[in-house]
Amino acid sequence: MLTELSIEHGLNWSDQYKPGSFGCHELLDRTLLAAEMVERQVLTHPAWARDREWYALAEKAVTALQELYQRVGAAHLDETGTDALK
Repeated sequence: MLTELSIEHGLNWSDQYKPGSFGCHELLDRTLLAAEMVERQVLTHPAWARDREWYALAEKAVTALQELYQRVGAAHLDETGTDALK
């Protein structure tokens, strides 16, 4: 995957996605959107009531996305010096 990224975006591709960059902020935003979407559209869907394991998996997905958001946000804000999300 790293080779493909280098081919597509050049050798210094990672600079535009490191914590503190717009690319990292974009990931932070997309992670929040994904977490909210899974929570609203999947976790609250009535079909899960047929199978508790489905609900548990949906809940795990939301929790994992929220944790990812927190970790990306912490690294990103450490680099930008922003306290907005803390």
